Amino acid sequence: MRFLARKHSITKGQSDGLLMLCLMALATGLVTGTVIQLFRFAIEWPALLGLGAEPFRSIDPLIASGIVMTGATALGFFLRWTNCPPISMGVSHVVDRVTHYHGRMPFKAALLQFISATACILTGQSSGREGPAVHLGAASGSLLAQQFKLPSNSIRILAGCGTASAIAASFNTPIAGVIFAMEVILMEYTVAGFLPIILAASSGTLISHMVYGDQPAFIVPPLEIHSLIELPLFILIGVVTGCLAALFCFLSKSCLKLRNFSIITRFMLAGFITASLGFFIPEVFGIGYQNVDNSLTNSISLLLLLSIIAAKLVASATSNGLGMPIGIIGPTLVIGSCIGSAVLVIANQLGFAVPIDPLYAMVAMGTMMAAVLNAPLAALTAIVELTGSTSVVFPTMISIVLANLICKEGLKQLPPHITKLESEGHKANNSTFVQIFQGVSVMQLMSSNVKSVNVDISADIFDKLIHDTPSWIVIKEQENLTHIVRGIDFIQAAPNSPCEDEQLSLLSLRLPLIDTESIDRRCSALEAYHLMQQKGLNQLVITGNKKNNNLAVFGIITRQDFDHYFHQPRIY
Repeated sequence: MRFLARKHSITKGQSDGLLMLCLMALATGLVTGTVIQLFRFAIEWPALLGLGAEPFRSIDPLIASGIVMTGATALGFFLRWTNCPPISMGVSHVVDRVTHYHGRMPFKAALLQFISATACILTGQSSGREGPAVHLGAASGSLLAQQFKLPSNSIRILAGCGTASAIAASFNTPIAGVIFAMEVILMEYTVAGFLPIILAASSGTLISHMVYGDQPAFIVPPLEIHSLIELPLFILIGVVTGCLAALFCFLSKSCLKLRNFSIITRFMLAGFITASLGFFIPEVFGIGYQNVDNSLTNSISLLLLLSIIAAKLVASATSNGLGMPIGIIGPTLVIGSCIGSAVLVIANQLGFAVPIDPLYAMVAMGTMMAAVLNAPLAALTAIVELTGSTSVVFPTMISIVLANLICKEGLKQLPPHITKLESEGHKANNSTFVQIFQGVSVMQLMSSNVKSVNVDISADIFDKLIHDTPSWIVIKEQENLTHIVRGIDFIQAAPNSPCEDEQLSLLSLRLPLIDTESIDRRCSALEAYHLMQQKGLNQLVITGNKKNNNLAVFGIITRQDFDHYFHQPRIY
């Protein structure tokens, strides 16, 4: 990931384009915020009916386990019936579509994500709401952009805008939403991307405030570091959390080996694992944010804390690996809060007399999220916004760095969404070349000094071509592009001007004609490069439809344009 600030002046057209993108981002944030509130209502209506935020804790464990098992099996049959060919969902789906499809996301996958994620949470699966919210938000932005026929690089940015708005609306953390979108989804930090994404996160937060008020997702008591003597405990949190995050990623990756099994079999297995663990530890059912609230107030015994950590980790990791459409951000926060609280309890039992403080749970929450998702900055920002305190920054930074190093570098575990993509043969390519040209339109690279003419031209057109000396001449035959020729080559090979009433066939001249293909002006430069590679071409014609549906030629893009743009000076 690189911070790319182009070292060239912003033209009026580029400025107008950014203004339009910001307006679309504002609309994306409002639409996404509304969708997320509908999703939250769909999963929280039992609480509105007085059944409590965690209804599975108040019923018989056997009945609860039966509901979980039945729900997972029924969902497997439902997706088997509707999902042909298989459609992926969640964060991995968003990363895949942004990386390989320039942010174009299908409506069917988003609809299935809404339905299946709602079913998972209502039937007690060990899930979170934020992962599905990311999919729904990115799809909202992408579908809105596709509806307005925006170019590929704008669709990609608006998918990121939807992601930022979704995280902001879910946690009431707009800055964390911006960082998450740039760090996990777009995998880059660009000036042009920041402005619309900030607007989208702000408008998504506005919708959340209108519905739920301005309170964050968790009510956190005041916290502070009492002494630097506590520093070893934060180091311990980083080490323990890093190892557990690696175990989470490993279990999820191991379950991917069963992807050739039918979706019904995999969902039944996931439901059985969650139901079995929940029968003995009901706290594993559902989202589990009540566990977070209890761990922040240190009102959970050590044995139960350790049990929740183990059960929630196994249930969430295996369900994710088996393909259940669950979110893993929520489970990582629950596991992390219990880790921090358990470290505090153990330290006091060993006689260290550490003050009881929710700081440890909050630090571990951010650390677990950062290590599992490989999103250290997003997790750190989320914790700062949730607590409203800067005293959490120093210990969280230490723990996050240690955990990420242990999980990624020491134990060589990749985030579950990246592992899932690689298991499907899709690699999230974040090379410098890809990052640059994904965000650039073909219109920015092309040469516009182009003339489009028919095969047979009159004397007037011939004289105009000689006089204007365009860089390129595009030859059309019955509105179909046939060849292109360099302007200088045309002038050198052109005969004397034909008579006034005479028609000159360009194909009859000994011109060094070049075969070409066309690409729509809304495509990104990366799409143009891939087409060149696929067809073995060095030039492409940039086209688009006019209001009368006639094919219009806007310019020519060449491999030299890519080289020049890629090697031009930049400020990093």
